[in-house]
Amino acid sequence: MNPQTPSPPPAKLPLSLAANPKLSSWLKFSAQGQVTVTPGKVEIGQGIVTALAQIAADELDVDISRLQMVRASTATSPNEGVTSGSLSVQQSGRALRHVCAEVRQIFLGLASERLGVGIDALFSPPFDVAVCNFSLLEAELAPVLDALRGVLCARGRLVIQTVHPWVACGDAPHVDGWREETFASFGGGFTTPMPWYFRTLASWVDAISVSRFAIERIVEPADADSGRPLSLLIEATPS
Repeated sequence: MNPQTPSPPPAKLPLSLAANPKLSSWLKFSAQGQVTVTPGKVEIGQGIVTALAQIAADELDVDISRLQMVRASTATSPNEGVTSGSLSVQQSGRALRHVCAEVRQIFLGLASERLGVGIDALFSPPFDVAVCNFSLLEAELAPVLDALRGVLCARGRLVIQTVHPWVACGDAPHVDGWREETFASFGGGFTTPMPWYFRTLASWVDAISVSRFAIERIVEPADADSGRPLSLLIEATPS
């Protein structure tokens, strides 16, 4: 009789998560789709707030603009102990990634149950709609747009949302080129600047057309008081 092969031991949780296993102590969600992240590490100039925001947005698969990073508080944050330079990103980042992955699976399971389809079917092309924002900050848009055209159905729609070029340009010359986002309007929560590629409205139109999309509609939501356009929405279909 052959002895039974023992099962491998379960994977160990990151220390910060093992000590604080309650998911709601790390993340909260509003009815409007905003995500509040409450890590237990403190920003001391090592850029942990920006790093953790990027980790959470990546694992949850949401736009980073939907995240609100809340400073560590003994009343509401998980107790992660001492904040120690670069190790804080390693420790808190691993825990937060596990938390976000678990929460995402919970939401996918609920969506699967409500829609009556398997979880895999939620991500199986072709898709009716593809929505882009932060995925289109590079100088070359063709690789992303070509890939999106390949996963959209024949009557699918591409929706692009971005800050209106008139606003995004600021005081710089109104020409295509690399810029730097300092996140100053976010209230100091993000400390690491982010490079991004500015393009004019005409450049947006050209890039979309070159990738064989036909623009169906351009919407420019404006400020109610000044009338100045704040956002740019472009709807296009594969041509």
